[in-house]
Amino acid sequence: FYLKNFQNDQQITIQSADPDNAAIFTKATFINAHNVAFENVRIDYDVNDETIIINEVVNIASSSGIAIRNSVIKGGLATDGAPIDGGIEDKVASGNVVGLPTTIGVRVMNSQNIELSGNDMSEFWKGIVAEHINGFNVIDNEIHDVRTSPIAAGQMDNFTLEGNYIHTVTPWNFGGAGDHAGFLRTWVIGEEVSTNFIIRNNVFDRADGEAPMGIFLQGNGSL
Repeated sequence: FYLKNFQNDQQITIQSADPDNAAIFTKATFINAHNVAFENVRIDYDVNDETIIINEVVNIASSSGIAIRNSVIKGGLATDGAPIDGGIEDKVASGNVVGLPTTIGVRVMNSQNIELSGNDMSEFWKGIVAEHINGFNVIDNEIHDVRTSPIAAGQMDNFTLEGNYIHTVTPWNFGGAGDHAGFLRTWVIGEEVSTNFIIRNNVFDRADGEAPMGIFLQGNGSL
């Protein structure tokens, strides 16, 4: 699914006719798109030997009013890369580690009023990557089986993280100068500031993974 330069005054919804037999996409891209929602769909990335860790399953850029609700967003396990029992000297250009999750689940850049709610999101290098966002609601999702950070974000304003179950982070060569992992990591660059964060009623659970850093927030004194 690829949507570019689309404008609509009211939100339109693309949904499966039968939620029990969801429509399947391998990727979803929204560029300069406005007021579009996905509901009850499955976005299942086709991982292969050409996949690199920064490939996005969902890419939202320069857009507003984009929502994904009650859907499945899934990356996959790398089929080519460094050996899972290797050291940092075995790193490869793709960033992949064979048998560990790859891709970015949802990348959101330079956008406004974005919603992820009620989704099952799994098997990514990073779950959500966001920067320069005003209005981002991440509510009632399950985000799991992530290699590094379920949520990694730069500058944001008006961010709500509520009612999510976030678990099972499996960093490679953890503690041996390999992956750095944290459930929620936000940072800013230079004079940027982030404002108005609401983080409540979430569960961050080690489960079957490692014990990563919990919540790291940097906002230049503004949070």
